[in-house]
Amino acid sequence: MSNLVAALQEQLSKGWDAGDKERYVGTFARDCEIVALGMTMSGPEQLSEMFTAFHAAFTENRHVIVSSVESGNCVAAEVEWTARHTGTFFSPNGEIPATNKVVVWRICEFDWFEDGKIVKLHSYGDQNELISQLHNG
Repeated sequence: MSNLVAALQEQLSKGWDAGDKERYVGTFARDCEIVALGMTMSGPEQLSEMFTAFHAAFTENRHVIVSSVESGNCVAAEVEWTARHTGTFFSPNGEIPATNKVVVWRICEFDWFEDGKIVKLHSYGDQNELISQLHNG
């Protein structure tokens, strides 16, 4: 595992999955750009809000890097995220009350690093894949 892939895995597992917002947000540069969930965000404040919203809706978070490719200061990773839906999820189609279902969402993520921090993150996943699991068995 390369240093960049290891840094990404640590950021996901010890930050996001552990529910450690400070540690997760701390892996990003102050002027970072985040493109995820159909939105463009910048900086730690907006990233912190996204973290809080997702963790209010999903617990037992677990990310697995299925495969990755590294080029220069960028890692492209296929990530599988598993979580339990235990709170209200605010989707583009409205609120979805807690279902207690375990969901698996496949994401493709591109992370650019500078000086050990993520300066840009672009994450793409089929939101319908996630939402359909909340509505169906």
